[in-house]
Amino acid sequence: MQGSTLSFSLSPNPKNKKNMQAVTKLSNMQLELLKLFATNISDSDVLDIKQLIINYYAQKIDNELDTLWEQRQYNANTISTWANEHLRTPYNQ
Repeated sequence: MQGSTLSFSLSPNPKNKKNMQAVTKLSNMQLELLKLFATNISDSDVLDIKQLIINYYAQKIDNELDTLWEQRQYNANTISTWANEHLRTPYNQ
């Protein structure tokens, strides 16, 4: 399935010469998920799997933010300073 493409027509009449064609190459993750879920699974399982994926990416973001905070040496004082900053553009009256 490597390098598979999905082709579909955006025109209601496929014989129309002006129809638009879109070709999308499936990512390696999409291909693996298609293989993994080739059979029907319950709606409950679908929701559980979606939550697992959400949690996975949330953890990655947390890890990246932790690294950024350590690199830039942010702390509670940094947050306090940000909370009191006024970065709005002044408007002429």
